[in-house]
Amino acid sequence: MRKPTEKWRLYMFKDGTPMEKEPYKLRNAAYMFGRDREVCDIPTTHPTCSAQQAVLVFRQMVEEREDAEGLPVTRRRVKPFLIDLESTNGSFIN
Repeated sequence: MRKPTEKWRLYMFKDGTPMEKEPYKLRNAAYMFGRDREVCDIPTTHPTCSAQQAVLVFRQMVEEREDAEGLPVTRRRVKPFLIDLESTNGSFIN
């Protein structure tokens, strides 16, 4: 896990309307989602969510490609991944 180097924000919507006035600013390496407010970093209130629904984890990934001259270029970026914690209804990113 890595702390994100770029500024990531999480916006939560319900029926197309923002649920929060301000987005969550994601600066830590991981965040847990779920109904259990004592454990979870980002609480959810929907009845289909589990007490511990999912974890958003930032990981460093290596991207290899060629530049305009055909020379290999390696770039390291920190990207988010959503991991479902075997919740009843599953987790997905919309």
